Amino acid sequence: MEAGELSVVAALVVTAACAVTDWRTGRIPNDVTGCAWVAGVLGAALLHRADPYGAAGGAVLGSVVCAIVPAVMWRAGGMGGGDVKLIAAVGAIVGPSRGLEITFAAFAFAVAFVILRRAWHGDLFATLGRAFALVNPLHRAGAKRVVHPTLSETIGFAPALLLGTVVVAAAGGWPS
Repeated sequence: MEAGELSVVAALVVTAACAVTDWRTGRIPNDVTGCAWVAGVLGAALLHRADPYGAAGGAVLGSVVCAIVPAVMWRAGGMGGGDVKLIAAVGAIVGPSRGLEITFAAFAFAVAFVILRRAWHGDLFATLGRAFALVNPLHRAGAKRVVHPTLSETIGFAPALLLGTVVVAAAGGWPS
């Protein structure tokens, strides 16, 4: 098995394990994300014997690049810390370019899920209207902005990350 194939399998296993726990409990274990990150960095170094330091640096770069935007979202209260650590681990396992592809696909799946859920509950357009009112640049200065509960509802992100990993893996083009 080549390095690219191993990274696909590792990313699928890690995201699947975290998706199950996130779906059931709403939490992602630090033990899993921490071990996955270390395995991604060490695995890159061991699988690329010609330049192990460069490969390990690439894995660290992958985790940082993939986790920058989610970390800002976590800081603003829009994402869980376990999600950020899982994204960083996936970035370390698959590298920066594939990690970003997986992360973008996961965000697309998460947005689609929220839209479908709001449509299922029958309040999609009302929710979109409230979201627009919240960010409306023509809103009176000093007027209080009230956040409706449908705008602050949470979802598990790890299942979306698993779907993103599956889609990117199915699309192919993984480096060896």
